[in-house]
Amino acid sequence: MVDDGSATPLEIEERIDSHAPVRVLRSSENIGLAAARNRALENIEADWILYVDSDVLPFESFLENLPQRLQTTDADGFGFHVREYHRRSDWDLFRACERDAVTMAGPVEWISGLLCAYRVTALRALKGFDATFRSNGEDVDLGYRLTRAGKSLVHVPEVCGEHHRQDTLRSFLRMCYRYALTAKRVDRSFYFSTSNAVGKPPLFHLGSVGPQIRLMLQFVVRRPHALYLLPLILGAMFCGAHAGRQRSRVARRGAIDQCRA
Repeated sequence: MVDDGSATPLEIEERIDSHAPVRVLRSSENIGLAAARNRALENIEADWILYVDSDVLPFESFLENLPQRLQTTDADGFGFHVREYHRRSDWDLFRACERDAVTMAGPVEWISGLLCAYRVTALRALKGFDATFRSNGEDVDLGYRLTRAGKSLVHVPEVCGEHHRQDTLRSFLRMCYRYALTAKRVDRSFYFSTSNAVGKPPLFHLGSVGPQIRLMLQFVVRRPHALYLLPLILGAMFCGAHAGRQRSRVARRGAIDQCRA
């Protein structure tokens, strides 16, 4: 377990099963999500590593069947679907509807970091996660780099656990902002484009607009009184996408300059 510089140091309770020992890797300061994942990667001796976010509770049946799944696969990474536990507030329900709308199965270009497993050799070959991703987006960046390196990633559609995140309206809108910012920062064209041009990607790709509109319509049908939430979400996403596009252009230009040097 990685304790990423929490104010109150993590302590393992004595009731944890003795035949499943747990080590706590504590950082004296907060190093960020990607760096914390890398620290776990550096301190294990195993063929596979399973990442579980602190607010995700995997099902026992999933954990029981996981070893057999990993031993009989040629894939290099799995993303396991989780459902939202909290659905009472308008914003928690919107996040739950968004999670329920994920229906992809089989090979994918990236997998969610909430509950995922990677072949250790594949991660170490790419030096793990990019430590500059401190809060989110590290999973998308790693997925694109693994895909570009010829590795195989698979998304498992059946529900394997529950996500126990609970938001306030403010934290929910901050999440929408961060996700939109990250979407531009890890724009797919920056990984797979054959051009060296810096370019200026659109704020929103057409392929993502349609599903988002359908999600919002389905949400409003379920909770008509929550129509107020939609312009707030769109505003947060617009601001985040604009900021992310600026950051991605700077990063892209720096990478090109470094290659030329």
